[in-house]
Amino acid sequence: MIKKSYKQKVAEKHKAILYAIYHLGKGIMWRSQLSKYMAHFQRMSEPQLSKALTELTAADIIHIHRYLNRRIIRLKKFGIYFLTGAAREETPSIAFSSNKALQSAYINSILLHTLQEQEDPTTLEAFVKATQKNSTLLSKQKNTHHILLNLMQKVPYKYNWHLLNSHYNMLEAVKNIASAKLQGLELSTVPQIDNEFNLNSMQARNIYIGKWHFCEREDDLHNKILLHGPTVYILDINQKYRYVKKLDNLMTEIRNYLQEILGYPAGLLIRYKLIVEDAHAEAYYHTSEKFEKLLEHHGLDEIEILNLNIVDEVFGGTTILK
Repeated sequence: MIKKSYKQKVAEKHKAILYAIYHLGKGIMWRSQLSKYMAHFQRMSEPQLSKALTELTAADIIHIHRYLNRRIIRLKKFGIYFLTGAAREETPSIAFSSNKALQSAYINSILLHTLQEQEDPTTLEAFVKATQKNSTLLSKQKNTHHILLNLMQKVPYKYNWHLLNSHYNMLEAVKNIASAKLQGLELSTVPQIDNEFNLNSMQARNIYIGKWHFCEREDDLHNKILLHGPTVYILDINQKYRYVKKLDNLMTEIRNYLQEILGYPAGLLIRYKLIVEDAHAEAYYHTSEKFEKLLEHHGLDEIEILNLNIVDEVFGGTTILK
């Protein structure tokens, strides 16, 4: 039996590692991606990280899984309530699954890519908080609607703020229902869900909202137009969207949904980023006639195929298909 005082000492020593795994990986993180975060934020070398992980494993604070012959780190219960301050009995364990591992790989590839593009230096804590506030990439299940609060007073939407507020309240009710069920509570009334397609269902399909953008452009008559809208990350896990018609329909659903909750504002521009695993997947879309037609169909929006080289950088050269 490892003494709690010893666990506490080790956890305090390596708090930055635990913080990154919990917040950026939702409790599960690939060893190769943790290494990049620690090198960037903590100036930690590979030998230093290896020693820290050995100490955390020995203290029973983390568990290292082998998957695809790669190492994935899972935060154990002590590490969770050490960070959250919650009581042990109120802290749920984090279970490992291949689906969680894949989601973590893709999301952290996006975040590391974003981090490389940032010009201003930032801290680990500031990076996490900014990502949590401005996107759904780190959101827990059924807890994605916080991003709507930031929009209610923005120029294109403030005159229809009541639409955003109504939708926010609906999703807040959904979150409360889910929380009550986890606690074994019964609700006397269950709110009506107006939109089956919403931020939560998008998250369940590995679609995430990124930073909202606002910019002015001139039209052909030199009139200034305010363009605005979110970056939308679509994770092509297991080559899910190779059937391009499915991707086409999805983008139509996303645009219709955003137009409805925003009050059909002029100038809505969605910046889609389809995240693919390697150059082969990227080439597939670029050489597809059906994808060319999709680009024409969604001419109001920007669509980018973003190859983050996940197969080599994270999976060690192994292509994953369920």
